[in-house]
Amino acid sequence: MTPHPWDDLEQRFLRFTTTVKEMVESAAVVVDQDKVPAETIDSVQNILTGLIEHIKVCENEIAEAMEGKITHDYKYQQSSFYTKINDDWTINLPRIVVEQLGWKPGDLLAWKALNDREFMVKKVD
Repeated sequence: MTPHPWDDLEQRFLRFTTTVKEMVESAAVVVDQDKVPAETIDSVQNILTGLIEHIKVCENEIAEAMEGKITHDYKYQQSSFYTKINDDWTINLPRIVVEQLGWKPGDLLAWKALNDREFMVKKVD
């Protein structure tokens, strides 16, 4: 069974939140000690700096991945369209399909037979 595209994203998010939680808890343990020497304060600053950098990197990666997945899922949600072959053997493609593919009137399309019932069509640049 193929994993759902959101599964990997969910796992990345869980790893991110677990790491952030562990780093924050580490800082809290150090700060809660009664007498904090200067070297400990430096350690806390290093932990927090690492946390801030980790958040920045993961935040951007996860946001971009989510945006890409949502855009892909939205654009290519399963849809069915029907068209018929005209008397002059032409086929009119649904406007939404042509717009999603970025095709325009006058574009040259290449057709490739995949088997006896399926073809692949793509725009020739």
